[in-house]
Amino acid sequence: MQNPDLRKKLRVDRIRKMAMGGGQTVNQSVVEDPKQPDWKKYKTLQEIDMIRQTKKDMIISQVMGSYMAESKQVSVVPGDLSFMVLPLENVSQQRQVYQIAIHDPDSNFLEREEVTMVYSAHEFEHWVKQGKVKKPLSYDMITSIDTVLLNPGQKIDLLFKF
Repeated sequence: MQNPDLRKKLRVDRIRKMAMGGGQTVNQSVVEDPKQPDWKKYKTLQEIDMIRQTKKDMIISQVMGSYMAESKQVSVVPGDLSFMVLPLENVSQQRQVYQIAIHDPDSNFLEREEVTMVYSAHEFEHWVKQGKVKKPLSYDMITSIDTVLLNPGQKIDLLFKF
């Protein structure tokens, strides 16, 4: 098992490599020496903190950027219907049944659900005519309140209303 100070020094070395583009490295004999003076350890910790602070915004942007690219935002106005379209595609080579589950933490306090999927063929057709969603190959793809049946390669835009 490695010494905790040695593991910290190796971590510092990796961080320095990342910060400096991998070009410069810390001398291995210094990194492997667990008997370094406290002032040197303190200096190293300050360097780590500086690197973290300078890289923090970039790392957060990278992580949140992938989330924001996949997430959808719906502007809701009380009293007005709001819609969200989510595409669903069967990329497998078999017929698939998809179960749609909506988890709304506020539903325990409400008489009826705020977010619902449009599953009725008649209502879906109405919203297609209103331009809220593209017409599916068949209105029978949504087989019940929370079930969608897709053949291989089929796509459907699911419509949710608030």
